[in-house]
Amino acid sequence: MTAEKNGKNSGLKKPKTSKIIATVLFGVILPIATIAGIILLINNGAFSGLVSDDASNNIEETQVTSFSFSPTEESDADASGTKAEEDEDFEKNILSIPDIPAAYCVSPDPIIEQGEVIAVLDSQTLFVDTGEEVISVRYLGIETPTIDELGGQKAFETNSSLTGQNVILVGDGPDQNDAGEYLRYVFTNEFFINFQMAEWGLANASHEAADLDCGGFFLAAETTAKEQEIGMWEYVDVRMDPEDWRNWPIVPLFSKNAIEIYERAVEAGRDPNHYSIMGDCQAPTWRMFGHFEYQSFSLPDDYAYLQPTLDRYSGQWTRDAVTVNSGFTVASLFATAWSNRELCGAAETPIDCEIRINNSPVSLIMLGTNWGSGRNEEFDTNLRNAVTYMIDHNVLPIIVTKGEATDPDFPLNQIMAEVAYDYDIPLWNFWAGIQDLDNHGLETELLNNIYHLSIDSYPIKRWTGLQTLQALNDAVYGPIQ
Repeated sequence: MTAEKNGKNSGLKKPKTSKIIATVLFGVILPIATIAGIILLINNGAFSGLVSDDASNNIEETQVTSFSFSPTEESDADASGTKAEEDEDFEKNILSIPDIPAAYCVSPDPIIEQGEVIAVLDSQTLFVDTGEEVISVRYLGIETPTIDELGGQKAFETNSSLTGQNVILVGDGPDQNDAGEYLRYVFTNEFFINFQMAEWGLANASHEAADLDCGGFFLAAETTAKEQEIGMWEYVDVRMDPEDWRNWPIVPLFSKNAIEIYERAVEAGRDPNHYSIMGDCQAPTWRMFGHFEYQSFSLPDDYAYLQPTLDRYSGQWTRDAVTVNSGFTVASLFATAWSNRELCGAAETPIDCEIRINNSPVSLIMLGTNWGSGRNEEFDTNLRNAVTYMIDHNVLPIIVTKGEATDPDFPLNQIMAEVAYDYDIPLWNFWAGIQDLDNHGLETELLNNIYHLSIDSYPIKRWTGLQTLQALNDAVYGPIQ
């Protein structure tokens, strides 16, 4: 691999040719050719047609997200001539970074090298022929979505448009990752690819970006894309039809609106390591999350991914919220008669008291067991009042469906779904989580004109609740690897 050192020691190591050939053989094309055949394909430029022009150009016309040198239509002859001229120009300026504002973050006299992109593996990995060997290059300082994530297909198609183009590679910090891929800033004559992917909303700044010369540029580009709601930041309405609430997922999706409510709460000073519960007889800690802090408790291997959330809310699992009481209803939240006299002010309502004491940015609404039948409109009004009040006071409400009901049509769950839809907030569909249990998770004998939850339902409520809080943190902060 050739490199211009410019007074610096080169940290670029030559990978073994056999390793690179194997990577191309098994990771890029079907294993039907010999190694000699692959080398012949590379020399003849056959990889330049691996991704079709249609795929690389399948981009919204209003947003040009292609790294083609010439975005205008031209004849084949003109295109051929233009490409030849550009290649010639590239050779003349073989070891220079383009003079564009996005590249001003690169340190003076960097170690740079050049090559031709012969294929792409995914939205952030290139196979580059340096003239001496083929290397796998991964974009440094950014992370792109996978093909099945929002913006992932467009990111792949955009990356594919680099196939056949000459690029300049610049190192900064780490040389290779654990997979042996070279970590580089990538430039064409016109674009700083890493930066451009972030600015087009097709990548976000990675955790390593904070330690890189261009990390601040990537973060600024990501912020711009978020503000414009483009690429992976495009607004997607994740709400479902309230009439179909029985088929809503158990663990909710967190919409852009829900995330913004939570983020505003944290920015306003709410403690991200706290959560609150507004609940009735099903919500005390000994029935719910207090089990997570028992000395004998440990996460099963299949649930190890939930450990970050267990750690985040350590100490909260056994806390008794002032808005949890066996006789509570949605109306009780605003009744001073239900306030805890030891912890709340004389004129302070339970909901005000809980918000003040716990200072949580999120609250689980587990109410409805004590609500009598035939008062559905009143329940709707009180639930909406509670949701509005929480949002106005910088708290994200998460509504929890009931597993039991006096009415087999579950009208309160229907109302909960409608409120969640109207306010674009999460609904943890606990009801759906217990439908496969015996008797749908309910006792077989009536008590106070209602079939209450069976003992087997509470572990599911605990686990799906933990998963819901994990989903919230993943949506806001990103999954912890």
